[in-house]
Amino acid sequence: MTVMKHSMNKYIPLILITLFFISVICACQVASASDRISLEFPLETGDSIYFEDGYYKVTLVGTEWQFGWALLSISCDGCLYEQREVYGRKNQTIHYPTTDSPMISITDTIDVSRDSARVTISFPEHWSRKLVTAEEVKEETKPVTVPKLLITKSVDKTTIKLGDIIQVTVIVENVGNGSANDIAIIESPSAALVPLGSGLRLKVKDPLPAGESDDDAYSVESVKSGTFEIPRTVVTYYSESKEKYTAESDAISIKVLAPEVRVSNLETTIQFDNVEVLKGAEIAAITTIKNTGDAPANSITLINKIPAGLELVSGEVENTYFEIKPGEMRELTALVKAKEAGNYTFNPRTVYNDGETTITSQTIVVTKKVVNYKKYLYLVPVGLIIALIVWFLIKRHKEYSF
Repeated sequence: MTVMKHSMNKYIPLILITLFFISVICACQVASASDRISLEFPLETGDSIYFEDGYYKVTLVGTEWQFGWALLSISCDGCLYEQREVYGRKNQTIHYPTTDSPMISITDTIDVSRDSARVTISFPEHWSRKLVTAEEVKEETKPVTVPKLLITKSVDKTTIKLGDIIQVTVIVENVGNGSANDIAIIESPSAALVPLGSGLRLKVKDPLPAGESDDDAYSVESVKSGTFEIPRTVVTYYSESKEKYTAESDAISIKVLAPEVRVSNLETTIQFDNVEVLKGAEIAAITTIKNTGDAPANSITLINKIPAGLELVSGEVENTYFEIKPGEMRELTALVKAKEAGNYTFNPRTVYNDGETTITSQTIVVTKKVVNYKKYLYLVPVGLIIALIVWFLIKRHKEYSF
């Protein structure tokens, strides 16, 4: 007995805990009769009584009015008990979920017509309850429609030159399951890209049903070089239930190339047909100016003074020009006389809108005319021989004359 008593004492705490939880569960599931109330509810077909914000529902599904019966649906949202459809009759009680543990009891059903009945329901007094009409039930069970706009922004080119025009296109696609209403498209300006025409005002189909898309476009002109962003497009819109939503596109990077610097470049040359001459000789000179740059040269002046000791006989060595285009050339010809012996160079200077250039020509060597008598020394013996022959002939002539 002592051993048995000791064994029982060992399990007493466990038994007490088990009994406590059973009492709590029973207290939650079953309310005593004194804690319950009974109310009569006038219902039309499709109407429901929501207990505890719809956790328990009693719905009038239909009637068998010839027999005075009302077909009722009793359900529990989120609990283990299955939905039941029962016939409510006059003075007949139906318990849910079970007879032993009733939470809701249909105690009476009267005044049954084709589409209505008066149903008395017993339930815990502390429960909240609400009559929900068939139309309100339909609204609650109606699928929730939510629009969802996807915004895609694109341009026809991302690398441009200064002054080029870009077309910006914004596509608005509704990928939700409800229409989008009151659509507003907000475009932010960029300091480097100036909008043309109607500016940044965009408009698409409104309302835009689910599954459909629409687009609009605008043009901008680049006015500054560098790398810039076309800001995100922001779109605000509303659902059919007047909920406000916002969607955005990605920003787009645009590279505006710096303008090419085009300049002219004049190259001047002067050539002579002979650079070693005697005093008094004439020299042919040709002066050329060629534009090897990639822009026209304007307001060109060729300054080319003739050195002292040389004299211009004909033609010209200086001139002015209004324009010389890239690849073009101007040519001057002149005839110069060497007046004095010496070494001479020309220094033509070309001045134009993009700069100036000066060159130094080849050296012209002018020498005096010198007689070289040495080359005539071989004539001295010849002259002597001739003189002797003449003397001999004259002498013989005189002898014969006597």
